[in-house]
Amino acid sequence: MKKMMMMMVATLLAGVLSASGAEVTSDKFESKYYKDLPLFSTAASETVEKQPIEHFGPVGIGIDLLLPPFQMQLSRIDKGSPAEATGKLKVGQMIESINGEKLKDIDPRIQLGAIITKVEATDGVIRFMVKEKPDATAGEVIVKIPVLGAYSKTWPLNCPKSDKIVRGKVATVEEFTSSAQLRSNPLLPAKLTFAANGRTDDPLVYYTGDLLMHLNTNQALKMSMRTTDGVEYLFIEAGGFAANTPPTWKPRLIVMKRGG
Repeated sequence: MKKMMMMMVATLLAGVLSASGAEVTSDKFESKYYKDLPLFSTAASETVEKQPIEHFGPVGIGIDLLLPPFQMQLSRIDKGSPAEATGKLKVGQMIESINGEKLKDIDPRIQLGAIITKVEATDGVIRFMVKEKPDATAGEVIVKIPVLGAYSKTWPLNCPKSDKIVRGKVATVEEFTSSAQLRSNPLLPAKLTFAANGRTDDPLVYYTGDLLMHLNTNQALKMSMRTTDGVEYLFIEAGGFAANTPPTWKPRLIVMKRGG
């Protein structure tokens, strides 16, 4: 176990050192889109014609990033989602802006994640300016998502937002039973597909070894598998550690059922 942990730490440190080393020579960095050298090597490329963002938070849409960097096109509308409820969003529409913001200067995933975080902390309103064709006039479509509030200064303790995120999860693996109701949660999408290269189908979620890394919340979450009544379940820490958490604190666990 020690050896495994050392290998995982080495992997993470290697990524940090690589990023730091690149920043030393950032005076040679040239880009028509990025203001500074992107922190992550997986940032959207300025030369790839189409790059998917599978999940835009709890909105219920997929977005394709197109050239010139970066135009946004709706690639999917999830059934039963806030996006579908508007009756106005359609696959193929171009997104001119979201809450007045156009993609600019930084990794699109980081910018889009920040929009969701801000909206969840305020009124839950997302204003899309969409058009059927690139040269058409854009019209406004409003999508409402749940308001979770902002993280408190004592997060994760005495924090209403943290309580909403971990509600319906289990405190320990042993507490879980196959008859428990699995609920969706704002931290992770309802479905998560793990690829062999350390990526998932969510552009903000990566993994290495038994750690799941969430870029939007800057957390490394420990994962474990368990089979209950012949079905495999993945247990993921809900996160929330802070400098003021007591020594005995343990994160609750998000439970995901393995699909077919």
